[in-house]
Amino acid sequence: MTQDKSIFWLFGLALFIGVLYILRDVLLPFVAGMAIAYFLDPICDWLEERGCSRAIATTIVTAIFFIGLVLTIGFIAPLIANSISQLVDKTPDYMAAINIKFQYIITYIQPYFNDNDLSEATKKAASFSGNIIAWIINAIGGLIGGIGAVANIVSLLLITPIVAFYLLRDWDLITKKIDGWLPLDHADVIRQQLLLLDQTLSGFARGQSMVCFILGAFYAVGLLIVG
Repeated sequence: MTQDKSIFWLFGLALFIGVLYILRDVLLPFVAGMAIAYFLDPICDWLEERGCSRAIATTIVTAIFFIGLVLTIGFIAPLIANSISQLVDKTPDYMAAINIKFQYIITYIQPYFNDNDLSEATKKAASFSGNIIAWIINAIGGLIGGIGAVANIVSLLLITPIVAFYLLRDWDLITKKIDGWLPLDHADVIRQQLLLLDQTLSGFARGQSMVCFILGAFYAVGLLIVG
């Protein structure tokens, strides 16, 4: 009997992974909505403890989150586009400066090497500069190719808020329903492991958020100082 159950669950897991693989191109908005609902659920619980209904708490939290996200993207996108444009415009100057540096180094070490070694070093330097230019061109081309996936971005922006709202509104009901599916013999162990997983993920999210904030502030102040 135990072996039959194991075979059943392994088959179910394989089927689930296969479905995820087949639908991978359309699952991103739903996975993103689920992740957002998971991380915003404690805020909704906090509002509920202070008298808000679940629907009102979900509406407030979801609206604030996505409005803030849209405003952030709207603020950052022009800065990124401007930086890319400046990089493209200044790339020839950067390449010329690199070549000048290489020529200066070659002139400095010329007394210590013969003509063949210097010729080979010059070829290496030219090849290196060409590789840098090719890398920049490929990077820009990849970015333009990514921008071409506008449909995926639009679907992400339109579907994710809806998925996040309904999952967040019914999060407690969903978790209770899933809890009822747990096998009675192992329910306590599974709940304990899920609690540890929840604590680990929430700690990771808080830690990464703190790291991003500190590094962002550090880079912003440093770049502001150097102009």
